[in-house]
Amino acid sequence: MAEEVLQLVGLIGDEDSVVGFLLGGIGHQTITPPLQTVTSNVFVVDKETPADEIEDAFRTLVRRTDVGIVLITRLVADRIRHTLDIRERSNQVGKS
Repeated sequence: MAEEVLQLVGLIGDEDSVVGFLLGGIGHQTITPPLQTVTSNVFVVDKETPADEIEDAFRTLVRRTDVGIVLITRLVADRIRHTLDIRERSNQVGKS
């Protein structure tokens, strides 16, 4: 029998949306030695978060092998629409 591989849900959104999903149990943090770097599967955005930081968080989540799907709230997605459109046109939507 093949080994089951669990995939995380990545989330980029406003604080209220992220808290709701965290209460639902999707939160995960990974601590990577030797520097004890903490990596999370969520990114909280507020009105002052620069678009380039949101784009970086998106790119990081879609490149992770342990993240199977990335959810982005509509208002946040509108702020990085250009990046999302480029990814869609490159036929990478739905692919890792």
